[in-house]
Order: sequence, then structure tokens, then C-alpha cells
Amino acid sequence: MEPIDVAAHLKIVGESLSIIGTKLQEHRVSISLSIIGTKLQEHRVSISLSIIGTKLQEHRVSISLSIIGTKLQEHRVSISLSIIGTKLQEHRVSISLSIIGTKLQEHRVSISLSIIGTKLQEHRVSISLSIIGTKLQEHRVSIYSVRQLWLA
Repeated sequence: MEPIDVAAHLKIVGESLSIIGTKLQEHRVSISLSIIGTKLQEHRVSISLSIIGTKLQEHRVSISLSIIGTKLQEHRVSISLSIIGTKLQEHRVSISLSIIGTKLQEHRVSISLSIIGTKLQEHRVSISLSIIGTKLQEHRVSIYSVRQLWLA
């Protein structure tokens, strides 16, 4: 082989190696960009999952606060109904005692009127007996006077 042929051959080999190197370099850059893209994609997925997790956490907190609020509202309603029930019960007791008091008052008035009626009745009987006694007395006096006149 001649030196010119060897030089030409080495030049071709050099060019080929240069092309291969360039291709390898491009391939490395492509792989690097692919790795970087994958990492960025993974980072975006990680950030997205983190945001989703935060949103779910906020949603859970919101639901928990809503449930707590509902429970407090139900508890307030229960306490309010209990207070209303107690007030109604006290009102019923008050009305019952008022009715009992009125009935006792009416009963006292009835007893008082009954006593007054009895006293009036006794008084009438006493007056009637007094009148009868007076009439009998007058009748005796009258009979005695007639007898005296008869005997004289």
C-alpha cells in the first residue's frame, strides 16, 4: 500500500470517526435532554401530586370543619329544644299550679258561702223559734186571760 492510499484511508477513517463522534455527541445530548425532560416531567408530576394532596387535605379539613359545624348546630338546636321543652314544662307547671290555686280559691269561696249559708239558716231557725216562742207565750197569756175571765 502506498503512502497516499494510507493517508486517504486514514482521512476517511478520521472523517468516519468524526461523524461517529458527532453522532455520539448528538446522541449524548439527546439522552441528556431526554433525562432532563424525564426529570422535569417527574418533578411536575411530584408537584402536581403535592398540590393534589394539599387540595385533598384542605378538602378533608373543610369537610371536617363542616361536620363539626353541623354537629355544633345540631347541639345548639338540641340545647334550644331542651330549653324550650323546659320552659314549656315550667309553663305547664305554672298553669297547673294556677288552676290548682284557682280551684282551691273557688273551694274556699264555696266553703265560705256554705258556712255563711249555714249561719244564715241557723239564724233564720233561731229567729223562727224566737217568733214561735213569742207566739206561744202570747197564746199562753191569751189563754190565761180568758181563763181568768172565765173563773171570775
